[in-house]
Amino acid sequence: MRERYGGKLFSWVLVLLLAMLAVYPALAYPVAEHAEDTACFHVYRAVVFTAARADGALYPRWVQSINAGLGGPLFSFYSPLTFYLLDGLHAVGIPPAPGWGVLVGLSMLLGAAGMFALALSLFRRADVALASAACFTYAPHLIVDFYERGSPQALPIILSPWLLWALLRLARRPNGLRLAMAALAWALMVLAHAAAALWALPVAGLFLVYLRWRERASWRALGACVLALAAGSVISAFFVLPYAAERGFVQADNNHRDLFTQPVKNPVSWETLLAPPPILDTGAGNNELGRSLGWLHASLLVLGLGLGIVLWRRRRWTDMILPVGMAALGVASVWLQTEGATPIWAAIPMLSILEFRWRLQSTLGLEAALILGCLLMAWPFSAKVEGTGKGTADKRRSTPMASKVQALGSPAASVGNRVRTIVAVALAVTFVGLELPSLYPQLLPRLADFTHSPTPAEAEAYGLSNKVPGLSAFSEEQPVWRTAPFTEEEAQQAAATPLSNLPAGGRLSAVERRTGRWQMQIESPVAFKAAFYLLYFPGWAGYVDGARQTLTPLAGLGYAQMDIPAGMHTIVLRYEGTPVQHIADGLSILAVLAVVAAALLWRGPQAAAQPAQAAGAVSPGQAPSKGLEPADLAGPIYYFQPRWWVAAGLGLLIAAKLLWVDPHTTWLRWASTPAAPHGAQVQSNIWFGDSIRLCGYRIESTRLHPSERVRVTLYWGVSRRITRPAYSFVHLLGPVDNPEEGNPVWGQQDKQVPAGSQLIDWQPGQLYPDSYEFPVSPKAPQGNYQLEIGWQDAATGQRLPVSVGQPGAPPGSVNFDVSGLRVSPSLLDRAQQLAWRLLLPHTLPHPRQETLGTTVRLLGYDVQPAQAKPGQTVHLTLYWQDLAPMQTSYKVFTHLLDGQGQSYGGHDGIPVHGTRPTTVWTPGEILADRHDITLPATIAPGAYRFEIGLYEESSGARLPAYGAQGQRLEQDRIMLDGLAVK
Repeated sequence: MRERYGGKLFSWVLVLLLAMLAVYPALAYPVAEHAEDTACFHVYRAVVFTAARADGALYPRWVQSINAGLGGPLFSFYSPLTFYLLDGLHAVGIPPAPGWGVLVGLSMLLGAAGMFALALSLFRRADVALASAACFTYAPHLIVDFYERGSPQALPIILSPWLLWALLRLARRPNGLRLAMAALAWALMVLAHAAAALWALPVAGLFLVYLRWRERASWRALGACVLALAAGSVISAFFVLPYAAERGFVQADNNHRDLFTQPVKNPVSWETLLAPPPILDTGAGNNELGRSLGWLHASLLVLGLGLGIVLWRRRRWTDMILPVGMAALGVASVWLQTEGATPIWAAIPMLSILEFRWRLQSTLGLEAALILGCLLMAWPFSAKVEGTGKGTADKRRSTPMASKVQALGSPAASVGNRVRTIVAVALAVTFVGLELPSLYPQLLPRLADFTHSPTPAEAEAYGLSNKVPGLSAFSEEQPVWRTAPFTEEEAQQAAATPLSNLPAGGRLSAVERRTGRWQMQIESPVAFKAAFYLLYFPGWAGYVDGARQTLTPLAGLGYAQMDIPAGMHTIVLRYEGTPVQHIADGLSILAVLAVVAAALLWRGPQAAAQPAQAAGAVSPGQAPSKGLEPADLAGPIYYFQPRWWVAAGLGLLIAAKLLWVDPHTTWLRWASTPAAPHGAQVQSNIWFGDSIRLCGYRIESTRLHPSERVRVTLYWGVSRRITRPAYSFVHLLGPVDNPEEGNPVWGQQDKQVPAGSQLIDWQPGQLYPDSYEFPVSPKAPQGNYQLEIGWQDAATGQRLPVSVGQPGAPPGSVNFDVSGLRVSPSLLDRAQQLAWRLLLPHTLPHPRQETLGTTVRLLGYDVQPAQAKPGQTVHLTLYWQDLAPMQTSYKVFTHLLDGQGQSYGGHDGIPVHGTRPTTVWTPGEILADRHDITLPATIAPGAYRFEIGLYEESSGARLPAYGAQGQRLEQDRIMLDGLAVK
């Protein structure tokens, strides 16, 4: 008995120890204050939820301490499971803010255990299951969701391995208890975050296909799985049905009013998706974890497709379902995040419910973990399989991907299994190691400072002061009848009295206001329509002396109104729910009763007797024996041999990291200071105003091409707290003015929220790396450029003065310039230059060979149209070739002359419409320089010529002109024929 359970216990201890590195930060640090959604919303939501539960509401669809005390249907439209869990923790003395940390820690353990259990049931080996559990638990998106976003959407992902595990067990041996477990898992996923549960549904659907065709589950067993999912959906109907049916009662479309919540307009770049693991900086005030897929996780998607090719060639069709299916889902979810999938988002507006494309990463950890298990079980790929196709390998319900090689138990098989174990453990350690630098949530920006036990009054005050009165980012749960903004004055009035319009001489008494139930005595000398400080919403009912009265909304303010007769009356307002809510509640109750009945009454087929070895402590390096495949277990499970010194050593390493490395070193983190910012190419000490300091900067590339993106990172600091908002800017200044802008700006980015947070929130002593990325104008001329960096006051628009060395030094300009950038021709431009050099001499209508000075040659010209009418515009295109660099900027002159030399107009200007001054020409370059000349309406018919050349603007001196034979041309001009006026 001791040997039988020792290996199982040891294996479970290993996986839980491995998960502890992800669990500890949640318990040791105030993660709720650093996670965005938790700091801004969820803690205060938990406060009002708990207050409503204390008022006696079993499911508080309506809570009162929001919207300036007027209440709102917050939890009719937000999945309630997270808040039930936080309420349960509060009941045992853990307030909401630390309660979030406890919830995160327990969830990480639950997720690791669930993935280990699922992989153990599928692959029958503890080493493979350990690697899969590490892959799942340390998926980058899961860590971001819990520690940076603080989002309950991570909970359905944590529960998803448990759902697949329950479906697997149900398919292998259907009975009522297993059906109930699967139904409960799915219901909990929906109640944790309905949208995230839907994103996991394709994975569950693919898993059902796997169960039918690879596990050889009967159609009856598959039907039981589908029934479990349906039962779970009905159990959660008390939330889902009203959410879907009553969204027209609230301002749900507010979710998409801002550009950043419209996924069709916000693709994720490949650079972001494939970014290296983040390393946080102890000196930075705006650390972030990013949206990377994780290199190993992304690689597993590709390897899953590669494994499919191998299996296809070996005709192992059903073995392909799990790895190829999961890889295909993963690749599709990655591609949908990119710019290439934008037409899909535009064509399917329903997808906008996601709000952010990167939410599609949520199932990547699960998909990668299952692919990893299949890859490890397919080891070694080169082995010959005993039989292929449906006729042999797939008849037995065997372990997925298991290689059936040589004689079982032979030395070769044993060596292969030992290698598999080494690879699996090494991969598990690698998954953990890559994410260790991300597990310092205390280095993320601190967004809140909660009291020990926040109150509903604090939640209400927070909502008003931060312009989120309904404790939602976009007021999307606010009833549609309320269109006026909420104010502090209104909140004070609502706190003082429940009635906004008591007639003169009227009196209120015996006032009692609880969540979902108001009662009071109103004495009025006249009949009137009472307007209560309560937002109207269907589900509220009003009673006067026990007789039901109709409630109506007050236009604009949305107050609930009710007719009150003259005299003394008892008034009761009660939230009784809507018909849809009652139907949904009834369906959920019936579903729960049905599932409980099934669990108690449906026993299902009995499991076959399990051989003792199946659960024994057998080393994963040992080859299994034939014949040990009970119908329910599809073969024995092989656990690690219990070597407790390994567990003890692992525990000591974890303790050393948590108790010494983290508090006493900066290992696994950068340690920047304002004097030495990590990542800066150039350190600087430039001050803007008297408080903002540029500590350094990094430019990714100083050699640019038109349309290419400029990437620069600035490292800011402040010497004190800033009280006046200011905006930052970076401009790319070129050698000449941009004709479209009327200034020398050829690219720019201005920021109202530099470094990802308001300037007034920056903390002295911390660095704020601030990345700018913008395209160079596609029409940008060649030449030397510089970056103009500065700040402007948000209220006045005035630029802050710049000083060098220390604040208060004599101010210089109102911007700081970084030189050394150069824009060069693009690849397309270089190809065009090559084509012109080869073809122009043979294709120009009017080839020429005159030169101007020793630096410019006229290769030819073209006149369109060659025959024109008075008043028509003629296009003269000159083809110049640069022979040598020029230090002077020359203008081109083009004059239209008749036979007697009289001028009829022309055009002077910097070449190529002012975009290519001669100072930026490069030797050998060819330019097509078009000049538009409008003929006078009174011009006489006849033949006309153009005189052209170059001159210096300041002096008017023309560049000497020479003919094709080298002779100096009269008046330093080149004469061109080719225009006839009719």
